[in-house]
Amino acid sequence: MHGRSVCAVGGIVLIAAFSILPATVAAQETTTPPPATVPATATVPAPAAQPQAPPPLAGYKPITSRERLNWAVRSTVGPAGLASGFLSSGWFTYWNSPREWGRGLSGYGKRLADYRVTAGISNGIEAGLGALWGEDPRYPRSADRHARARVRSVFKDLFHAPYADGRRRFAYARLVAAVGNNAIDNLWLPPSGRDWKSTLRRVGYAYFAHFAVDVFEEFGPDVRKWLGRRLSPEKPATDAAPIPIQNSQETRDLSARRAIGVLDRSVTVW
Repeated sequence: MHGRSVCAVGGIVLIAAFSILPATVAAQETTTPPPATVPATATVPAPAAQPQAPPPLAGYKPITSRERLNWAVRSTVGPAGLASGFLSSGWFTYWNSPREWGRGLSGYGKRLADYRVTAGISNGIEAGLGALWGEDPRYPRSADRHARARVRSVFKDLFHAPYADGRRRFAYARLVAAVGNNAIDNLWLPPSGRDWKSTLRRVGYAYFAHFAVDVFEEFGPDVRKWLGRRLSPEKPATDAAPIPIQNSQETRDLSARRAIGVLDRSVTVW
């Protein structure tokens, strides 16, 4: 009796186990996601094109230390630098900025002296600081002789400069020089010229002066050549040999003798 009870209980357990097993397997099959399949026609997208670096300037040669020093001196006391100083001093004298210096020759002289000092500081910062990363402060004349390309080159050089590899990039030393020299200028300017508006105005004028000097560097040689041709026209050559002119009587006698000789030969043959 006891053995029959054990067999009955064991049969019930086996039946329950076999009844639960299919449900468990079905649940696992429904919860397991099917493997992802890639369509046969799927294509891998091409990588995005990387922006190309600008081409190097034609015939560019990196600047040397001596050339940096020469550039700083020439930009401060050279013809273009002096002209820029005269015009700048006259402009700020006309607008009486700073007003403590007043108008007239005294105010003009103070502004001219201030411009000469700050121009030397700015050029020294741009030339010296740019040497750390190879920034060239010189303006490279455009190889394209069309007027539109040359004007575009001048505008591009306003915020860019050539580096040691001959490619133009942002001119960081020029920006530091424009801001730094005007910040130093505030150490001795009168109170009306030390506010932030006046400082930003002078920074903007520094970039405008740089643009004017670049225009002079780009078109100045052509203007000088044109003026040279206008002021010194080519003179006609005076050492050419004169064309000989024969005497009319001699010409007639020579023609007559030739005609008589032809007539004599004709008569003899006949």
